[in-house]
Amino acid sequence: MAWNLPQSGKIVKLSELTDTLSEVYRGQHVRVMARLVSYDCIKGQAVVCSVERHCSHQLLVDTRLVEPFGGRVSSVFQILGEMDSLDNGQPVLRARVVRCVDGTDVAMYYKALETQRKFFESRNAHT
Repeated sequence: MAWNLPQSGKIVKLSELTDTLSEVYRGQHVRVMARLVSYDCIKGQAVVCSVERHCSHQLLVDTRLVEPFGGRVSSVFQILGEMDSLDNGQPVLRARVVRCVDGTDVAMYYKALETQRKFFESRNAHT
């Protein structure tokens, strides 16, 4: 068995990582879908925003472990990694896996996420 592999990551919405819940996820492995806003290959950092049209939530992503990243601005990516924060308290996602998911039906993705969460809640309520 490969014991050194990172955890699969809890699927979360970008808004959950950037609002007051961000401290809840600090140090946890997460999986998020987001649109690339900017990318700096020298610093190994990217900024992503929510996939909705209004792009109301943004998050800094540390891409040093997935270089060369080669992301195209405005493409949608699924990012797996660990949540952390910078010295100034700003949340940052330290990416371990990044994959382009352009063409994904985002509404269906989030509907499936909500269905999965309801299932797990009901299963945990019965135990």
